[in-house]
Amino acid sequence: MLKDNLRGYIYTALLSLHTKKEKKDIQIDTQQHSKFGDYSTNIAFCVGKNPIEFAEKIKDEILKANHSSVKSIEVAGGGFINFYLHDEFFCVKKNTHKKKYTHKNKQVLVEYTDPNPFKVFHIGHLMTNIIGEAVASLYESLGYKVVRLCYQGDIGPHVSKAILGVINKNIKTKDLSVKNIAESYTYINKIEKEDPSVSEQITRITQNMYAKTMSQHQNNIYRIGKDLSMEHFKELYDILGTKFDKHFFESEVYESGTKIVLNHLKSGIFKNSDNAVIYEGKKKKLNTRVFITSNNTPTYETKEVGLYFKKIKKYPKALFSIIITANEQDNFFKVVDAAIEDIIGKKTKTLNITHGIMKIIGSGKISSREGNIISGEELLKKVIQEVLEKNPKLNKKEIETIAVSAIKVGVLRQEYTKDIHFDIKKEISLTKGSGPYLLYSVVRCRGILSKKPLWRIINFLLPNSSYVNREILKELDQYSEVLKSAKEKNSPHHLVQYLIRLSSLFNSWYAKEKIIGTKDQNQKLLLVDMVKEILEDGLCACGIKKVNRM
Repeated sequence: MLKDNLRGYIYTALLSLHTKKEKKDIQIDTQQHSKFGDYSTNIAFCVGKNPIEFAEKIKDEILKANHSSVKSIEVAGGGFINFYLHDEFFCVKKNTHKKKYTHKNKQVLVEYTDPNPFKVFHIGHLMTNIIGEAVASLYESLGYKVVRLCYQGDIGPHVSKAILGVINKNIKTKDLSVKNIAESYTYINKIEKEDPSVSEQITRITQNMYAKTMSQHQNNIYRIGKDLSMEHFKELYDILGTKFDKHFFESEVYESGTKIVLNHLKSGIFKNSDNAVIYEGKKKKLNTRVFITSNNTPTYETKEVGLYFKKIKKYPKALFSIIITANEQDNFFKVVDAAIEDIIGKKTKTLNITHGIMKIIGSGKISSREGNIISGEELLKKVIQEVLEKNPKLNKKEIETIAVSAIKVGVLRQEYTKDIHFDIKKEISLTKGSGPYLLYSVVRCRGILSKKPLWRIINFLLPNSSYVNREILKELDQYSEVLKSAKEKNSPHHLVQYLIRLSSLFNSWYAKEKIIGTKDQNQKLLLVDMVKEILEDGLCACGIKKVNRM
């Protein structure tokens, strides 16, 4: 890496000045404007001395070493050191971005999407899927062994509502579909507000469900409904490019979770309150939450306890478990984690990553209970249709890949801890910053390279003043660092924004530069190939598939 070379110069200078600093901790920033040099460092601010004076000493030591690549150095801004470098410094070997896997075979669990059977696959599920797949792919790209998990609520009041709705609407089991099951859930939600007796029926079915005493008809609706939902979710995952390694269900963990909670009543971790079992979060400055209701049914909190221990048993070697959810679940997980920590007497292996809500331009917050807003599935289908109308000659898989890239980049480009604003027309266009724009950049690179296949014997970039593009080379050099940072912060938007910058620099260079048939043809083709490789690798690390044509 170019930055590593410069970091080495600074490290050697610090040793000469009898200053201890880990080489890896020396920060090097890429200058976006050449008038401020090629790179800069703030190292003079980090050693507890007068920044300007110490920066001058570092400058003198590096110049004294007479590095052939250093053209000049200046101290600016109260102690920043700016480096101006000769072309020779930018000689780059192909594949320098290839990772050295220090985490190979270390296992990480990533749980995401988590749509509930019997309900609509809403925008929140789509957003969680996109972020979760990107986080999982980031870890995978750095050598981790990632296990993709999906945890789904197949038992509880929402299932009772769907079953009751099917019965009240007199829908025969042979006529059940994903659509009319979801409509039945929405129907019961609406009439429950007007008729108190409906709540009693929902509670009765829920109690029977946990007690495994539902009627034959109710069990048939349950079995068919769950199968239809799971089959439908898989169809959506296939389009989105997600393949889960393991599905966990609430029906598998509620009994063990209930047993664990009840076993810790005597220890005082949980308490009885008005015939319910609660966890008092106030001792840790958290909310008090119910774990077992007065109707003797477990809540989501208790099921989450059961899930935690089931994960530990199934994957004992996992370093940690990442869970992707909406930020409205933040307090829920803080309380659950606090309760589990009390039970096990140490920190959990759980990292909860939360995100804001997704707003389609012209639409509001998404809620599957109301049934009057666009679902995640509807958005996916709408974007696919829009892409098809713009690209009628492409096949079905190509259309889906481009559409999914548009949605994924539209989400991942933004900081997901905040609300995401999604404009369909903008995201499906070839405008800078869109998913199709990134895919097209890769297709363009491939098209250029396909014209001269024999150039690949060249593997070392030797820049000269006639064509060197320092901005592209500096951007290429940052890839490994950006990838690592995006993973450490669990923030794919850093990587997506990097890929957008690289694509933009490349496309601007290509628009001005003739490649085939020039004196430096092979060197230019090597630069194209390096851009292509990093764009492809970066897209893969975001969970985005590529296409061969557009």
